[in-house]
Amino acid sequence: MCACHKKVSLRQGFDDLIDEAGEIAQTRNKADFMDELSDVSYALGRLLGAVLNREYVKMPLDGRHITKIEERMGRYGCIRSERWLRDGVCPNLATTQRD
Repeated sequence: MCACHKKVSLRQGFDDLIDEAGEIAQTRNKADFMDELSDVSYALGRLLGAVLNREYVKMPLDGRHITKIEERMGRYGCIRSERWLRDGVCPNLATTQRD
């Protein structure tokens, strides 16, 4: 797993949950809504993980997001979507490689 999946702080977990929840309002169809709902569920699991001092707590409806993570890890080695990559590399690896 890439370093993007490390434990998050309560603040980061809450911010991520708010960001994901905001994306639900932008959905235009049921498939997109269900995809974003899975993202929200995953973000909630990360926030709960922060409370319990864990990386993640499995949540209902997170399956779509977990599948996306597995596909991304297989394609380019990072859990985040391609828009977060730096020159095609996981942002945590890109930072490490420059240091």
